[in-house]
Amino acid sequence: MSEQYLLRQTVPSRPPANHTPYKELLKQLTTQQHAILIDLGRTFPTHPYFQAQLGAGQLSLYNLLKAYSLLDPEVIQFIFVVVIVGGLLPGPVLHCGVLLLHLGEEDAFYMLKFLMYDVGLRKQYRPDMIIL
Repeated sequence: MSEQYLLRQTVPSRPPANHTPYKELLKQLTTQQHAILIDLGRTFPTHPYFQAQLGAGQLSLYNLLKAYSLLDPEVIQFIFVVVIVGGLLPGPVLHCGVLLLHLGEEDAFYMLKFLMYDVGLRKQYRPDMIIL
C-alpha cells in the first residue's frame, strides 16, 4: 500500500522558479564542486574531447554540471553520493557528456534541463527513485 501511495504522489515536472541564466549560474559557487571534479576523469575517459585533464571537454562538463547542481541540488547531491559511495557513473553525467559532444555548453544546459524536467528523466535520479 505504501508503494502505491508513493507512486501516486506528484513529482515536480517543471523546473523550480530559478530562471537564472546559464552564464549567471556559472558565476556562483556550488557545494558539489569537489564531487564534480572527482567525476570529470571518469566520463568518457578514452574519448579525445574528454581525455585531457581539465582540457576543453572536461572544463565544459564541469561548467554544465556546476550550473545544473545550482538549479537542482536535490538530484545532483544524490547522484554524487551514489558516485562516491558506489563508484558508479550515473546517467546525468553521461547525458551531459553526450550533449556536449553535439551542442555548445549553454545549449547543452538548456537541453539537459528540458530532458530532466519536461521529459521526466529527473524522476529516475531523485533520492526516492519514484519512477523506477
